[in-house]
Amino acid sequence: MENIISAYHGAFEDCVSLKRANIMADGNNSVLGSSVFRDCSNLETVYLHNANVKYDTAILTSFWGCKSLKHIKIPIAVKAIRYDEFCECESLLD
Repeated sequence: MENIISAYHGAFEDCVSLKRANIMADGNNSVLGSSVFRDCSNLETVYLHNANVKYDTAILTSFWGCKSLKHIKIPIAVKAIRYDEFCECESLLD
């Protein structure tokens, strides 16, 4: 999935065919809601771009259950991540 600007609650939840997501945030109009990629069991790579965007501080379990997630790039603007954000992400390397 290329160049997502906004994704709201559960937008791609349980999407097993999704392998890569590229979030190209667009100023203050961009949103990454809760559970956006929850249980996307084949999702391997996620890039969150644009440090000026106000992502939910904790991202709110957007990646819970992404068992194949290996790589995620989180902007410096994210100040905190919930303790359960990457629950069941057993393949996460960086």
